[in-house]
Amino acid sequence: MNNIEKAKGALVAARLARAAIRKPKTLLQNEVQLLLKALRIAGSPAKLAQWVNTPVSSLNGQTPYAAMQSAEGRKAVDAVLTRIEHGVY
Repeated sequence: MNNIEKAKGALVAARLARAAIRKPKTLLQNEVQLLLKALRIAGSPAKLAQWVNTPVSSLNGQTPYAAMQSAEGRKAVDAVLTRIEHGVY
């Protein structure tokens, strides 16, 4: 992993830490589970960092990170990840 990939992975971790400070534990757990699923699918922290910060048309042009701020958005992100996982995108 090069320095750029490490930096992108650190960015995702920092955003997760900020969310932990601001949000109730249950919301954070849901986001963590979703990010772990995304990491498994993406294959690397760098690819995950890129994906969560890239607008997705099926999320109404929002980034996955922005969409995950609401329960409805988390469901939509999960649906997108499931489609990617099954090769339907």
